[in-house]
Amino acid sequence: MNEMKRVNVFLIVVSLILGSTMLVAQKKCSHHHHKNFFKRLDKDGDGKVAIQDILDFRKDRLQKTDKNGDGFIDKEEFLAKKHSKKSPEHKPRRGKRFFKRFDKDNDGKVLIQDVLTHHKERLQKDDKNGDGFIDRKEFKHLCTKDININF
Repeated sequence: MNEMKRVNVFLIVVSLILGSTMLVAQKKCSHHHHKNFFKRLDKDGDGKVAIQDILDFRKDRLQKTDKNGDGFIDKEEFLAKKHSKKSPEHKPRRGKRFFKRFDKDNDGKVLIQDVLTHHKERLQKDDKNGDGFIDRKEFKHLCTKDININF
């Protein structure tokens, strides 16, 4: 019985170590992703990005997803984007949240302009000094929220 307890304790310790290592790796990966994303948006390297530049990036991504060009993202378009090789970061629950948040009349379509208006309001709120730019510190804080700016 003593031997069995030792084996169980050993397995618990190993699983805790492996679990915490995986969490640290996930956090570093996420931080690395956001850092690279910020660099991509910060074209002049001054450590800040204009809110309008973020919205333009977002609008471009949404319009590319809107395959039929009607100004809406429907569930088929969203799923096609989600399953494309270019966007492995999407998880199934994000689609549900995206439509729950933006599909107000439950018709299976989201107006691109509604998404942009929502994100503009959120970005302006997170622009703590009100200068119209998101700096690295504000961006890091923004990335801890569930805004999914990288759609």
